[in-house]
Amino acid sequence: MKCRNPKITSKLCKSVMGLSAIVFFIAYLFPVQTASAAPPLIEHVSANGCDCSRLNFQHEVSGANPLLVVTVFSEEGRNIASVTFGAQSLSRIAEEKQLGGKPTLGVWKLEHPSIGMQAIDVDIVGNGKDKIAVAAISYSGVSLSNPIEGINTGKGIGGSPSLVISSEENDLVQDFLVSNANGMAVVGADQTEQLQEELGGSGETNHYGAASTQEGSSLAEMTWSLSQSNRRWIIIGFNINQASSGMPSYPLTGTYISSEFDTGKPSAFQIIEWEWSKTNESCVSCVVKLQIQTAPDAAGSPGIWSASWSGPEGEDGDETDFYTISTGETIHTDHNGDQWIRYRAILEGDGVSASVLEAVRINYK
Repeated sequence: MKCRNPKITSKLCKSVMGLSAIVFFIAYLFPVQTASAAPPLIEHVSANGCDCSRLNFQHEVSGANPLLVVTVFSEEGRNIASVTFGAQSLSRIAEEKQLGGKPTLGVWKLEHPSIGMQAIDVDIVGNGKDKIAVAAISYSGVSLSNPIEGINTGKGIGGSPSLVISSEENDLVQDFLVSNANGMAVVGADQTEQLQEELGGSGETNHYGAASTQEGSSLAEMTWSLSQSNRRWIIIGFNINQASSGMPSYPLTGTYISSEFDTGKPSAFQIIEWEWSKTNESCVSCVVKLQIQTAPDAAGSPGIWSASWSGPEGEDGDETDFYTISTGETIHTDHNGDQWIRYRAILEGDGVSASVLEAVRINYK
């Protein structure tokens, strides 16, 4: 999306080294959006299984006000040492074990996860093998201050697992089920099945971990039907709170194209640098990167601009490279001899926080 027009001024400065500098002073933020009263959305679902001591697979997080939940379904009930998403560690919010730990179900969460595709990594204590399945679900539109509440757990023996979760309208109820019954479970009529993954992932166990969701209500009952009536099961469920109406959020990315600047003569462009900040310094997804175009003079106006926006690789016919070092990068000599210059800024955030571009300086002689 295009960012709103910032308040911008530019001026020409002379340095003692004989270089001139165009300085663009900018007052800019991403346009603030208001979260609607819609329920949280499931953005991405990933699952994998193995007979192993460590499981690693890729998962994506996207959307504003995100939340990541990772669930481990275990055949033997070995303890989990850690669950991570890229460099971020998840915290366990619930765990239940059946007799002898067979089966075991544990749920981990990560509030404000990094946007993008990264590895889910699950390590078992002591490198002992277990037949496990791991499910990762990422959501958007989740309350920033209190994403999960009403955690409830249940376990039993029989063919009809069920669990009641306290919830509210416009929230989302999530549950996870594991059992040692053979074959997949059948989800309740009011629920939406999100996944079923075999423990071990090889077809040997025929035991599954499953997940479903239901729209929020005062008391949401999550039910399943198993193929066998004398097998152990575990359910863990909870309520995911919607983002509060009126809470500010930001687009994940925005683009701004500056006004053009006349250097007054054919010039050799030297260095581009900029000043920027974040609305929240803990935002790991907040990034500013720049590209430029130049043009010769045509009777006091820009002539034909460069065929593509370019970064430090110059006018190589694509738009895949960017200036990314805010303290200064060398401008390619492809632009030498032109008189006009402008830049394009790409600003990225995580939906909760945004990048702020404050000033851009382009040195030339």
